[in-house]
Amino acid sequence: MSVPTYALIGWPLTFSLSPAIHGAAFRAAGVPGRYVLEPTPPHGLAAFVAGVRAGAWAGANVTLPHKTAVRDLLDDESRLVAATGAVNTLLVSDGGVRGENTDVAGCLHALTALGAADGAGRPALVIGAGGAARAVVHALLQRDYAVLVLSRRAARAAVVAGALARAWPGARLGAGLLTAERLTAEAERARLLVHCTPLGAAGPDTSGRSVWPDHAPFPAHMAVLDLVTVPAPTCLVARATAAGAPAAGGLDMLIGQAAEAWRLWTGVEPPLEAMTAAARAAAARAAAVHTGRS
Repeated sequence: MSVPTYALIGWPLTFSLSPAIHGAAFRAAGVPGRYVLEPTPPHGLAAFVAGVRAGAWAGANVTLPHKTAVRDLLDDESRLVAATGAVNTLLVSDGGVRGENTDVAGCLHALTALGAADGAGRPALVIGAGGAARAVVHALLQRDYAVLVLSRRAARAAVVAGALARAWPGARLGAGLLTAERLTAEAERARLLVHCTPLGAAGPDTSGRSVWPDHAPFPAHMAVLDLVTVPAPTCLVARATAAGAPAAGGLDMLIGQAAEAWRLWTGVEPPLEAMTAAARAAAARAAAVHTGRS
């Protein structure tokens, strides 16, 4: 009997901590399964979903740039997908391929770890307008934050806010153009900033960069969750920490969404301790490579 195989699809896709996290879960729980990276360009997305439908894959995670486009190829979707407009997990169901969003659960896990689980009506800034940002906004509204989505493309921010407003009628939710001036002005009253773009991630075009302007002091009253996992800390997290603000990278969100996806795939309670240990070890190895220590 073949071992059930799960994949992460995205494009480009050269690195991820997810194989280490899910591999640890299968070993710790004694559940048969393996997890691989499957680089999938946009023109190959339909063929991959067809492969899931045909049984070639037991399930999958979905990352950039497919989180919204894949919806058109599915047979069913969860209420969270309908609310957020984004998919990060594919399940095999009796009706075909079902889309799920476990990024919301991941964000809630990360907010708890950061000590920011209760918004109490306070303002939060979300930087970015992709699939991850949609899940983050949903989680923040669930935790009673007043949310402002900022993007370098204001129209995309408005689309995200509009989609989530339909799921959360009456929510305190706005959108606007991301500029250095707007960001620093809004940060004067915001209590949380969640960064949802690849800026600052390890890579030739993003590493060492930060959404926070170099000339501006960082407000100590504003907690930061940066969804970038490697390097750790990112420049944004380092700036926030130096100012005395609570700050964390994206590892806890990655662990939280992986645990929920694994639960949906296997029907087994995820071994969170083993997954967390594997994630932290893999992140440390990746950070060492990034800084040239190995």
